[in-house]
Amino acid sequence: MRKLKPSIARCGIFLLLIVFSCKVQNELSVKESKSKGLGTYYADDFLIGAAINSAQISETDIPAKTLLPKEFNSITPENIMKCENIHPEWDRYNFELADKFVDLGKKHNMFLVGHTLVWHSQLSPFVKKIKSRDSLQLFMETHIQKIASRYDGKIDGWDVVNEALNEDGTMRKSIFLDLLGDDFVTEAFRLAQKAAPNTELYYNDYNIEQPKKRAGAIELIKKNTSSRR
Repeated sequence: MRKLKPSIARCGIFLLLIVFSCKVQNELSVKESKSKGLGTYYADDFLIGAAINSAQISETDIPAKTLLPKEFNSITPENIMKCENIHPEWDRYNFELADKFVDLGKKHNMFLVGHTLVWHSQLSPFVKKIKSRDSLQLFMETHIQKIASRYDGKIDGWDVVNEALNEDGTMRKSIFLDLLGDDFVTEAFRLAQKAAPNTELYYNDYNIEQPKKRAGAIELIKKNTSSRR
């Protein structure tokens, strides 16, 4: 058998070492990402968030109790902060689960997003019965002030207004639009900023990547930003 020249043999060994090293590093990287969890692994790039329900907030969902702190570094509540749950009657608030949500996030050092302060859906029955502009304005003022101020410095961001747009980018028909006009969005952000000055404020919607709806959202944000300068 003809012997390989030393230089060729060394080159072959070097290439094998490179391939082996890349394979080992790749396997280590996969193992590292699994052991760390997605939230930790991508912590320098972006947040990994989860919308959680009452059982997960109360930690009675056993699989989620382990999964949430391992894989996620941001949480938002599915329903417990929506009007019908957190503010069921004019003079009555229910903060029990909302407080537990904040405690859960604090325990695991998570970024918390409150959801939501103003939304046309899942309103308490007493809000749906409001007929006058002044009464609805008073509701919005007291609702936002009471809830947002309670969690100022505890919740990192608020979905202040939720789903105020139609698919074509126009304003969605709602009790807020009917009685307060399209300035209700700007007013909601003004109230939220006053009640929770240490909190990031968001407009939240779905299908926002669609051109018409995206354009409507951009105009809404521009109007809101310019009016609060």
